Amino acid sequence: MIGTDAQHEYSEEQMTQEPVDGALDAPPATVLIETLAPPADPPTAAPAVPFRRGMPVWGWVVLTVAIVAMVVIGAGVAFAVLSPGGTNALSFGPTSLEKAHDSCAKNSDGVAVDDKGRTLTIDTEGQDEYSGASYSEFTCILDALQVPGSVRAKIGHTRAIDGMVSADWDGYSASWNYHPDEGVNIVISMS
Repeated sequence: MIGTDAQHEYSEEQMTQEPVDGALDAPPATVLIETLAPPADPPTAAPAVPFRRGMPVWGWVVLTVAIVAMVVIGAGVAFAVLSPGGTNALSFGPTSLEKAHDSCAKNSDGVAVDDKGRTLTIDTEGQDEYSGASYSEFTCILDALQVPGSVRAKIGHTRAIDGMVSADWDGYSASWNYHPDEGVNIVISMS
């Protein structure tokens, strides 16, 4: 098949023949040219409203506000926890250092709690210094804070010439020095 129109199909043989009287009003070559022309635009319908996927604009606004609020709240909680004394501000009771102080040396003039319960300072009695925490108060505090034997041994073997010595254990850090005349001066902090 070489050419077509809306009502007929034409073969190559028909395209080369002369038209027969009354057979067609137009020669086949004209029909072929017309059929090769681009088709007319189809009738257009009214444009369809596109289907909208996703959230409306107000939904995005609400989502954005919620995310910003969560970030601000999270930053506030992180600041409260990580700032000095932050865990005490969020807790409902005394810290472990405050508990050790209250149970072992509440009335001692050589034991003090500072930094919102996060630091405990102990100044023990020495040979020439009779004020300060007693040996029994000192060991009671070490027991209450579960100071390991290795740290206790370091404290017991510290000499005056050693200067400031330090150690860490289970959430605590301690720095101390010793002189026979003044006793042990130790600062224990929550890490």
